[in-house]
Amino acid sequence: MMKFNKLFVLSLVALFMASSICFAAGPTGPGAPGDIFGQNKYQHEPHRIFRLVHASPNAVHVATHLTGTRGVITADSPVVWDDFLDDGVSVELTTTSGDGRIAGIMFTDIVSTDVLGVGRTATEDAGSSAGWGWLQTYGLYQDARNNASTTIAVGDSVCAGPTVGTISSFAGNTTTTHYGILGGALDAVAVKLTGDIFITCD
Repeated sequence: MMKFNKLFVLSLVALFMASSICFAAGPTGPGAPGDIFGQNKYQHEPHRIFRLVHASPNAVHVATHLTGTRGVITADSPVVWDDFLDDGVSVELTTTSGDGRIAGIMFTDIVSTDVLGVGRTATEDAGSSAGWGWLQTYGLYQDARNNASTTIAVGDSVCAGPTVGTISSFAGNTTTTHYGILGGALDAVAVKLTGDIFITCD
């Protein structure tokens, strides 16, 4: 019996040492250091935060309402929190440079089946794939589109641009009443081209 107890204790010690070695080799599982929202990221990899958001029935059509049938908010588009539903989960496009309601940049498209003027709320769209998409609110975002009027310098604060789906240098912003900072520029971005930014909305 004593021999068995000793063997059991030695087995536990060996198991503990093996698990310690595995952990030291680098975290890989959910909840490990460096893991953000279950993305299984290592410490040396860029961390990003995403939120599932709903397209506002009011403004998903800002760029596409002339079709009269379907609205799309495309990936790479800066969006703002919707002031029509005021539900804290719906977003819309903006043409206001420096819009203070800035929410982040769409990581995926949102395809809505809403017809202009006949929109559905987030609650009505719950459980459906239509009307929902992933918004990035924090971290490295590659290939954000600059607007057609100003150049962005490295280190500039950036905001939503005056053209739908674009970013702009806040330093070159024509309005001083909104102060909606999206993040900072990691690249110099020429007019109409793309570059990397770091989003700081979360």
